[in-house]
Amino acid sequence: MTDKSSKDTEKSSLLLQAKVWAIFAAIVTPGAFLIGSHYYEGYLSAFGLSPDELPMATSNVYVLSYSVVGYFLLAVGEVLAKWVNSLFDFPDVLYTLVLLAGFVLVVYLGLKGRRKIKVGAVAANGRFARTLRWLNPHANDGIKAVFIVFFASYGVVALSIGFAAIAVFWWIIPVASQAKGADNARERIDFFHKSGCVLEKKTKWNNCFVILDERGAIAHQGILVGVSDRGIAMYKKEGLVIVARKDSLQLMRKNSN
Repeated sequence: MTDKSSKDTEKSSLLLQAKVWAIFAAIVTPGAFLIGSHYYEGYLSAFGLSPDELPMATSNVYVLSYSVVGYFLLAVGEVLAKWVNSLFDFPDVLYTLVLLAGFVLVVYLGLKGRRKIKVGAVAANGRFARTLRWLNPHANDGIKAVFIVFFASYGVVALSIGFAAIAVFWWIIPVASQAKGADNARERIDFFHKSGCVLEKKTKWNNCFVILDERGAIAHQGILVGVSDRGIAMYKKEGLVIVARKDSLQLMRKNSN
């Protein structure tokens, strides 16, 4: 009987874990797609394009989402690191020590006062002791009802705030990812207008791509925005061009000026 009970318990535990993972996947999957697609939309919008004009494969959207989340984690890490470092910089370190000492003092006085009240309540037989006994929720159903209603109301409020925070968080990340994509695209555009097509020191490749026609001549040169089955989107100093895909055209990136 014991073995059967343990097996049933183990089976129920595995079933619960499977349900939790299923719920987690159901929430994360559309969220990840939303983040990646918004980033791509923001990136294209800086070049004057929309995802309908230059669609991206779903698998690439999820990969892009992973990178965007990495951007946010790095940004949060930098903010937290700066905040922690600021706590130990002079004179902020003095404020930190004073604040910690204040918390210690408040907790100490609270514990000490609680002991005094307890000793006084046990020793005294007057009105104060009777008042304390009356306020005890274990001995007074009215006070117990007040405590139950208070904590129930607190739980409802906390739950509402939690759902509101999740909802805001759910929409803030896609909107922020769209802004991040647009910012990255604008940085490329500003650098292109300032420096033109130059050799990148880190990659040893030119930052521009060229489209060669059937004769091998340069038809277009600029920043490669994206490639799809419909065409090639390239940003030039004159503006954005979308070249239809042809077998006679060649897309090339030079490794020298």
